[in-house]
Amino acid sequence: MAWTVADILDDLQAIDPELVKKVYLLEDCSSPVVVPGVVDYSKAADEAFKRFAAAGMHIVRTTEPIERWPGIQQVARA
Repeated sequence: MAWTVADILDDLQAIDPELVKKVYLLEDCSSPVVVPGVVDYSKAADEAFKRFAAAGMHIVRTTEPIERWPGIQQVARA
């Protein structure tokens, strides 16, 4: 998922950086790849979410009502 979102971020920044603020990532609907004793991408996933948030994307949870997501009112009007 992180690679796909990173590609989307790159594309949006190239087209119009303001579009990045219209992206909402559901934090609790994704999980890192973990194979006990083999590989654990938890740290990389956390870093990716931080990078996406720093770029302007919103990290939200499914338990939070959409109308309370940050900036959603502006997105709805656009």
